[in-house]
Amino acid sequence: MRPKPDDLQMFISKCRTMDIEELKSNIDDWEGKGHCSTQLDNIDIAKIELELK
Repeated sequence: MRPKPDDLQMFISKCRTMDIEELKSNIDDWEGKGHCSTQLDNIDIAKIELELK
């Protein structure tokens, strides 16, 4: 199941408001829990946001 565009925008906004350390910590946590394609997509998005910081 793919996330709705609004859910995706909310996730991206949430990542953008995190500082670098918080985002790194959350990515590590999500990687430990992420096993479905949506979670893996979110991890990829979060990593891109981290690179942009």
